[in-house]
Amino acid sequence: MTVDLTCSYLWESPYSSYQQEVFSLICKLHDEDGLDFKQVSDWLNGNGYKTPRGKVFKENHVWSIYMKKQRSIQRFSREYDHTVTEMKVDVVDIVPQ
Repeated sequence: MTVDLTCSYLWESPYSSYQQEVFSLICKLHDEDGLDFKQVSDWLNGNGYKTPRGKVFKENHVWSIYMKKQRSIQRFSREYDHTVTEMKVDVVDIVPQ
């Protein structure tokens, strides 16, 4: 029997816990609180957050983090139909002697 299984839920994000925390903050500030990316970068800098490489946040950094992770979430949350192909069962009778 051959089963073709295509799935994306076996992939695990390479984000560190700090990167995930920053992304969650960006989402909360942008989506829920309605701040634009400039305001989000100012908020992060004002509250002592740095980029994963230790730099200050700029508007384009925040936008890039937000958009790339959103695309990643969409890409890896897709669902696929399962298909079974070439189903064949061989039956062998063994007669003891």
